[in-house]
Amino acid sequence: MPDRSIPSDRGFSRRETLKGTVAVGALAAASNIAGGISAASAAVQGGPIVLAVPAESNAVNVVAAGGVSNHMRVMVQRSLLMYDNLNSTYAIVPGLAREMPEVLDDGLRFRFQLRDNAYYHDGTKVTAEAVANWINLQIDENHPDREYFKWNPASRLRSVKQAEAIDELTLDVHLKSFNAAQLDWFTDLAYEGIPVEAVKNRANIVDEDLGAGPYKVARRDKGVATIIERFDQFYDPEEGRAPRIGFRPIAEMNARVAALEAGEVDYIDSITPEAADLLRANDNIEVKERKTLYVWFISLDSREAPLNDVRVRQALNYALDKESLIRDVLGGGAERSYSPLSKQFGPMYAGDVVTHYDYDPDKARALLAEAGFADGFKSTIHTNTGRRGQLKPIEMSQFVQANWADVGVEVEIEALEWSAFEGRRRKGEFKIATRGWTPSTGDPDGLLIQNFHSSQIPPTQRNVAFLQDPEVDRLLDEGSGTLEMEKRTKAFVDAQKRIVDLAPWVFVAHEIAFVAHNSELQDYPTVHPSGWGESLTYAWKA
Repeated sequence: MPDRSIPSDRGFSRRETLKGTVAVGALAAASNIAGGISAASAAVQGGPIVLAVPAESNAVNVVAAGGVSNHMRVMVQRSLLMYDNLNSTYAIVPGLAREMPEVLDDGLRFRFQLRDNAYYHDGTKVTAEAVANWINLQIDENHPDREYFKWNPASRLRSVKQAEAIDELTLDVHLKSFNAAQLDWFTDLAYEGIPVEAVKNRANIVDEDLGAGPYKVARRDKGVATIIERFDQFYDPEEGRAPRIGFRPIAEMNARVAALEAGEVDYIDSITPEAADLLRANDNIEVKERKTLYVWFISLDSREAPLNDVRVRQALNYALDKESLIRDVLGGGAERSYSPLSKQFGPMYAGDVVTHYDYDPDKARALLAEAGFADGFKSTIHTNTGRRGQLKPIEMSQFVQANWADVGVEVEIEALEWSAFEGRRRKGEFKIATRGWTPSTGDPDGLLIQNFHSSQIPPTQRNVAFLQDPEVDRLLDEGSGTLEMEKRTKAFVDAQKRIVDLAPWVFVAHEIAFVAHNSELQDYPTVHPSGWGESLTYAWKA
């Protein structure tokens, strides 16, 4: 039976062109926003903060939104659990729950005690009934209010069988099957709930704010600006420091940089290393690195020759000068990848203990010769034409092509539009393919299981290297079968050692993203790895 005990300290650390100045002017007029809205007095400090974001949120509530800019939603919503935004880590801490949940029924039931002082933005108290009803509405096709639900349920609800309100503040969440990553999944904003009456009255959560976070929406002018203000009844007086935060959509990166330099906005993100270097020369601007969970890799289909020989796969790793690629192609905007997980996974990071494929073309040639390919071989690298979150796939592939040619491996590059590329890649049609991957949670379960467990070969999931190794499966199952962190950590680290030795990927890079803000922004020492601005709820502008 899997070990589903919880450590006594419950320390579940996973890693240890706005037109004119309409919005800016409105933000500056602190007492005039939306008819004189007042901000909470508890921890409010300094003046309004203006953020320039690549795209505005298309809905107030995350459940109704389609995955564009999440900056606003992480400030106006809260879930049962959350990541440690104060310290910018993936450690899991209580959110609407007042403590970590009790795990019952051999890991099939989680019992939450909700805070007694948590409220939705309409003033309604957050109750077990409200959260349970919202969860059940999303997963139960026979729910009496199912017709209200017109969107796809959140993926991190798929393991839930039923939510049950035991009393006003006690909530039980029953699972269909044990899921060791469930604590991370409870950080999803789909677990926030909305007032029961709002469901009955068919509240428009695309535009109506019924969140329970430290800020509430004060004004939303689509395509122009959104203004949020500190919510008086938020349970943590230390969070929500700035009285107001404005979001100004500016799609073009250079325009965001110009707006920051001109003092029109206080914070920008999604900037290139080149833009970051430019802004560092400005004494009034601070540039920060955001170390991420993202990994860019080259998958190698291990079913047929020559890639079915581990020596060939290892040779392709030794034949790539990753440090030069990061320096010359990415401008320093990445860290070298030694294993699937980046350093942001904390104790589950295995980069210090796995085999290091340091650039060694002579060793690559020797391995190829041992495998019977002394003269190399020919193949194709399939890549995509690029989209946000994929670094520079064509330029990176060209660098790989040149390096591999030095050891006799001649590859053509075939670049496809994203949807066509990913559709074919997921079917396992490519012998060699590049891909960038950002895990959806801070738990390694999804990335490791989906990409390396034998049960996840296409068309089931994304193990497009077709790695089928009993020892890898055993270790991944062990890590996914316990809530005890020491056992999980050892299993996942050992799994990575084995995976790296088998070399189903060429391990290339973990992205470093960049944000910049003016020097008046205080108490914002680090950027959360997820990059949605979570830690900004503790910042204020002098």
